[in-house]
Amino acid sequence: MGDARRPALRGRTTARRALGDFEKIADWVEELGKDLPRRTDAELGALTGAYRERLAAGEPRHEVLMEAFATAREAARRALGTRPHRGLLLAGLAMAFENVADLGPEEDGALACLFPAYLAALEGLRPHLVTVDDERAERDATWTGPVHRMLGLRVGLLRPGLDHAGRRSAHRADVVYGGVQELGYARLRDDLGSLGAESVDAARAVAIVNGIGTLLVDGFDTAMFIAGPDEEVLEWNARERALAAQIAALLDEGDHAAGPHGPRLLRPGIRKVRERLGGDALDPEADAVLLAHLHSFLQPDPPPVPAGTDGTPVIDRITVGGFLRGYEALSGVSAGAAAQEALYRRVYALPVVAVPPLHPADGPSGSDSSEYGPSEYGPSGSGVPDADEFERRARHRFVLDEQRRALFDRVDRVDSLVRAPGEPEREGARPEEITEMIGEIVDDHVARLPAAAGHAELEASLTALGRVCPISVTAGDLARRGGRPLSGRRLAARLRAEALAAYDRRERDLGSVVTRDLERHVLRAVTQRWWRRHLAQALCLPAALALLGFDEATSMRLEEEHAEELYHRMLGPLAEEAIGHLFNLEVDTG
Repeated sequence: MGDARRPALRGRTTARRALGDFEKIADWVEELGKDLPRRTDAELGALTGAYRERLAAGEPRHEVLMEAFATAREAARRALGTRPHRGLLLAGLAMAFENVADLGPEEDGALACLFPAYLAALEGLRPHLVTVDDERAERDATWTGPVHRMLGLRVGLLRPGLDHAGRRSAHRADVVYGGVQELGYARLRDDLGSLGAESVDAARAVAIVNGIGTLLVDGFDTAMFIAGPDEEVLEWNARERALAAQIAALLDEGDHAAGPHGPRLLRPGIRKVRERLGGDALDPEADAVLLAHLHSFLQPDPPPVPAGTDGTPVIDRITVGGFLRGYEALSGVSAGAAAQEALYRRVYALPVVAVPPLHPADGPSGSDSSEYGPSEYGPSGSGVPDADEFERRARHRFVLDEQRRALFDRVDRVDSLVRAPGEPEREGARPEEITEMIGEIVDDHVARLPAAAGHAELEASLTALGRVCPISVTAGDLARRGGRPLSGRRLAARLRAEALAAYDRRERDLGSVVTRDLERHVLRAVTQRWWRRHLAQALCLPAALALLGFDEATSMRLEEEHAEELYHRMLGPLAEEAIGHLFNLEVDTG
C-alpha cells in the first residue's frame, strides 16, 4: 500500500535522471523482497490475485509495481534456481516505463523482460514477449515461462505449425511469447480476417522485445506480406499489363537506357508513351501499375511480372518496425542501445536507459548470476547508422504502415462497440467514426459546388449525395433563407444534420444491435477492398519512378508524396461506399 518513504516516479525524463529514479525503486524492491522467502509457493502465487484486485480497485500502478517486481524476483529464484541480479531489475524497471534498456551482451535479456511482462499481465494486457525468431521465442518461454506459471499465469507460445485453435489459445494466455514474424502475421490475419474465421484476437497493448535493436535498427524495414486472390486487382493488372506490352513493342533501343534501378525512359520514349496514352504527361500515381509493368518489360531479362502484380497480388503488408510501432506501449532490451540513442528517440520516441555493468559481487560466480547464460543478442549491426539518414529511410518505409494503422484502427474502434452476449443494448451509440465519415462526405459534396451555385447545381449535388445518404431536403429548402443564399458552411451544417438524422432513423428501424454488427462487417469489408487497391498502386510506385529516371533521393521523396496523395484520394470513395451500404443494404432482422 502507499508509503511516504517510497520514491516518487517522475515518468519519462532524461536517461540519467530516470536511472536515478530506478535505482531508488530498486532499493525499495530489494527491501520488500526480504520477507518473501518466508512465504510458501502457494502464498507467493496467491499474491498475483491480490495485486490484480488492488489494480482493479484503482490503486496506482507504481504502488503495485514495486511489490510485483519483488514477487517476480523471488519466483525466479525458486523456479529457475537463480535470482535476477540488480542490473536485470533496473532493466526491467526501465522497460516498465517504456524505455529501451541497454544491457551488456553477456546479460540475460529474457530474465529482465519477465518483470515488465508480469506487471502488464497483472493489468490484464496480455503482453507480447517478442523475439527475433521462433527458436529464441521457444527458448525464452522455456527459460522464463515457469516463473509466470509459478505466479498463477497462463503462458502462451506461438510457434510454426499451430492450427487456428492453437494460435487462438496461445493469444488468450496471460503472457504470450512469439517471434516477430508469428506475431506480425497474426496482426495481418486479424485485420484482414472475416471477423472470426482467421482472427486470433491478438492483443495490441504491450510489446516487450528481447533484442530490440535487431528488429528496430537492423531489420526495421523487413516486410511481411500476405498474398491472396482479388478479382478486381487481377483484372486491373491484366488490363495494365496488356497495355504495357503494346507500348513496349512501340519503343526502340534509343527510347530507353539502363539506370541505377533498372531501365529508364529517355525523352523520345516518354513522348511515345504519352502519345499512346493520349495525355500531356505521365502521372506516376494514376499510371503506377502500367509503368511498373512497362519497367518489367524493358529489362534485359524481364521477370514474369513486377512484384505485387502477379496472379496472387499482395493484399496486405507491414514492416517489422511499423508492426512494433503499432503497439500502445513498446519497450525492450538490447546491447549497445546507448550508442544508437538518437535513432530510438527520433524514429520511435523511445528513451534509452544504459544499465550499469555488473558489480563484482554479481559476477558469474555470485549467487545472483544466471545459470541459463547470456541473451545471445549482441550489439545490433556492425556500426551505428547515421541518425539523419536512418530517420529519412525509416520515415520513407513507414508511410504505408502509418496509413494501414489509421485505416484499421478505425475498423477496430467500430468493432469495439459491438454488444457482447449478455450486455444490455446501448441506444444512441452511433460510432464517432461513422459520424465523421458522413460529415466528410457532406463536406466533400459542398466543396465541389461552384462558388455561386444556382438551383440546378445544388439540385445535382443533392441528387448525388442522396444516392449515398437518403436525405429528404430539397434544393428549394436550401437555396435561400431570408432572401439570401446559404453560405457553404451553413449549407454543410444543414446537410450534415439531415444525413445524421436519416442515419439515426435507419438505426431505429434496424435496432442498435443489428446496426452495430452491420457497421463492423461493412466497414471492414470496404476498408479491405480499398486498401488492397491502394497497395496495388503504392507498391508499384518505386518501379514507376525508376522508369521515369528520378535519382534515389528524389524518387524516395516523390514516392512518399504520391503514396500520401493516393491514400487521401482513396478516403472519399471509401467513405461513400461504406456509408452507402449502411444506408441501402437490405437487412433481414427476422
